[in-house]
Amino acid sequence: MNIDTWNITSLTGKEIELTEEAKKYQLDILEISSTKRKGKGTLSLNNGWQLFYSGVDLSIHAQAGVAILLHPHLADAVLEWKPINERVALIRLQLKKTNLTIIQVYAPNIEADYMTFLDAVLTAMENVPQTDSILLIGDFNAHVENDSQI
Repeated sequence: MNIDTWNITSLTGKEIELTEEAKKYQLDILEISSTKRKGKGTLSLNNGWQLFYSGVDLSIHAQAGVAILLHPHLADAVLEWKPINERVALIRLQLKKTNLTIIQVYAPNIEADYMTFLDAVLTAMENVPQTDSILLIGDFNAHVENDSQI
């Protein structure tokens, strides 16, 4: 199974292009961050691709956002889709030998928001059945600093 994660800096109007790129790279699952898509839901795209998305409330300026794009052969494998907030969502899949829960994340780059983000990740992880395999994936906005004191 081929799984990848991309930061796309806005999904608006790029859904068809996204499925074409996923096909080009032979992806089964594409985890997406920075979608800037509002609301929560599922879209059926061209040729059976499914897009599961979680964004900010419709009344808020578009920001953050996570999504999961599934290849058509996985359409019947979805057991559960649970959008937590605009930075964390999970999807459970029934695969041949196991159930897989994927938690897609997009961490804030503002330190003051990081604890709220971690709480949402913990909430998602607490919802995973103990028998599932877990994949925690996404954009953690990691930063490497130069320590000039050394």
